[in-house]
Amino acid sequence: YILGAQANVWTEYMATPEHVLYMVLPRMAALAEVLWNQARTPFEKRNFDDFKARLISAHFPYYKERKWNYSRSIYQIQSEIFRDSNHRINLKLSSHFPEKPIYYLYTPTSQPGDRKPALGEGRTYSTPIVITESCNIQAVVESDETLIPWNKDFQINKASGNTINLRKNPSNRYNIGGSFTLVDGIVGSTPWSSKEWIGFLGDTLDASIQLTEKTRKQDSVFIHFLNAPESWIHFPNHISILVSKDGKKYRTVSKRKMKQFSKNQLASGDFGFKLKSNFDYVRVIAEPTLKIPTGFPGAGEPAWLFVSEIQIR
Repeated sequence: YILGAQANVWTEYMATPEHVLYMVLPRMAALAEVLWNQARTPFEKRNFDDFKARLISAHFPYYKERKWNYSRSIYQIQSEIFRDSNHRINLKLSSHFPEKPIYYLYTPTSQPGDRKPALGEGRTYSTPIVITESCNIQAVVESDETLIPWNKDFQINKASGNTINLRKNPSNRYNIGGSFTLVDGIVGSTPWSSKEWIGFLGDTLDASIQLTEKTRKQDSVFIHFLNAPESWIHFPNHISILVSKDGKKYRTVSKRKMKQFSKNQLASGDFGFKLKSNFDYVRVIAEPTLKIPTGFPGAGEPAWLFVSEIQIR
């Protein structure tokens, strides 16, 4: 019984006409393709590749000629991070243009730089990139457009890629990558993206990691949490670190009460704990606050606990 559709543009946070144009172009064309093109191209005959070709050959030149600001997100790189049978982290890259090459720059963290990959520069992507060290990777797809590179920092440590088990599942709303999110080498950034974090609503993070490399006495475990009070997300109330030789009997090596109610509107941070012993398993337990206190958004409601990475270094 739906006769049509509309796409509203809410401009509270759009300060300029150029920003509004960026938000509606080429979304306007996509909406027209879906709703105005029913007679010529019914749903079962729609072809995204055909639409993509018309968008690039006709609409983008039209926008350019009029000097309109438009989104080039159709050229965005899609990424998938996974681990192989050797517990190594792999990065798979793709785009909406499989016929066009993807170029990438791989820069070890020990060689910092701010270079951006230009057309034809760097390596040509062909197979998943195996990441065995901390590094920065930037990538672009071949195009006549000026594009912002896909850009990601990887922080590889003794926990990266290892087997991890959660005794309590995250909320279905914030669990895109599952437990692997905590050992994929990606530290969650701000403004936060749900792909980089897993979230627990009024529940405890209880994670056990089986290590392929023994720790040393000088190693520490770091856990990366998010504080975003406007979204009801707060740092944990208590954190406990336990270690084990066999994955069955654990002993507590550190326990700390946290100051979780920060007035900062948005923050993320590492909490570090010295291990002081050699072991094969580590267990992290982070307990959230039961109720958000007065003076914060969502007062009286359970707080969210967001975590993005557990590191051992």
